[in-house]
Amino acid sequence: MEDLNIRVFFLKMDQNRYSLFEETVNEEYRFSEPVDDFELSRSLPLLCFIFDDQDRIAYIAFAKKGMRAGTNLRRLNIIDPIKLKNPIPSDPILEEVSGKVRNTVNEKLSYGGLLPPRSSEYFIDTVIDLFPNTQDILSQFSRRSRARFKRLSTNTKKLLGQQKDAVATAMTIAGIDRGRLRSWSLKSDSAPESFLDGLQDVYLLEDQVIANDLRSFPGYDFLKSQSHGSTVFRDDRGNKLTVVLANRLPLEKQTGTDLIYFNETFGSFVMVQYKMMDSDDGKAIFRFPNKQFSEELKRMDDLLIELQKVQPDTHHNGFRLNPNPFFLKFCPRIDFDPTYEGLAKGMYLHLDHWKMLEADKDLEGVRGGKQLNYENVGRYLDNTSFVALVSKAWVGSTINQSNELQLVIQRIISSGRAVVFAVKEQIQK
Repeated sequence: MEDLNIRVFFLKMDQNRYSLFEETVNEEYRFSEPVDDFELSRSLPLLCFIFDDQDRIAYIAFAKKGMRAGTNLRRLNIIDPIKLKNPIPSDPILEEVSGKVRNTVNEKLSYGGLLPPRSSEYFIDTVIDLFPNTQDILSQFSRRSRARFKRLSTNTKKLLGQQKDAVATAMTIAGIDRGRLRSWSLKSDSAPESFLDGLQDVYLLEDQVIANDLRSFPGYDFLKSQSHGSTVFRDDRGNKLTVVLANRLPLEKQTGTDLIYFNETFGSFVMVQYKMMDSDDGKAIFRFPNKQFSEELKRMDDLLIELQKVQPDTHHNGFRLNPNPFFLKFCPRIDFDPTYEGLAKGMYLHLDHWKMLEADKDLEGVRGGKQLNYENVGRYLDNTSFVALVSKAWVGSTINQSNELQLVIQRIISSGRAVVFAVKEQIQK
């Protein structure tokens, strides 16, 4: 679809499988069905239209391409299907869908399977036009939403992509399913102030529930005075994640994104600054030094000096492999795709590690400048290894340091970057 990577899949099952599907989703909201194999990245989501035994569209769900299920077969994993109050017959849709794609849509309606991108677009628009009751389910993929998305500037999409990845990373560290991020959509013709604006059920920080939750955390007194969006994620395992996106400037004028993650169980902060890499003959590189980056590094060094003055932590939950809470995430490119719930590819480097790389002659170019790339970095943390370290607070500030972080958070928020402030709590059962 135009600037959105959503694709449509028609799922048609025999009567026995459909009956099993209905029984299963009423209990688990998940279902897996073997289908003919199809070409699509497993990281991309599908909008799945599920037909009942009378050949009507009875459910709409997200789906993902799963593992192989036998020769020329593939698992289709159905996620959170929504049952339509009135099943939709396919004949009226086929009559109205554009003649440019009618043959393709007709073939897939007969046998099931994956629609090409343009056919997916026409099919969704036709369903919304003919059956307005589907608007709430399909609005984020509608003609109007696609037009709004296309109007966003390149810089806005870049910053929204960084903010989305910071939120998704915080959710992953907290052990909370990222599926809720699929609900993101532009709700008006004006550009959003932050990524959180597009999520459903977003609360203002003045909401007393969120305000009371955050009041005890370091940095809140300054945080509450800033422009922001906020939301709360919960799961059935007792995990709760409060996310606040603080920014002093309009989205277009922001210089980047930081993630500040606080683990309440271990009293630990981790702070990640995003840095975008350039493309040079197809290779992702980050050139340095540059004035802005040097100033950002100095700010981290100054803050670290203050943290190092804090008395060592003697509580067993205060043990850290490294108490320096600063990380850099170097990303080749972040394309903002609200339908994609995965984490952006990138290299996490601890600030101490960066200091060594910064002085290493292996990173020197032929003209005297330096550049970081995947070939000369040697080692780095990927998303999986970074999440593993942070989720159990093997790295990050100690408990005593965290109590002194009011000034640190104030300086970061004042820098002109958007700050995703995420607090992970354990709900007492």
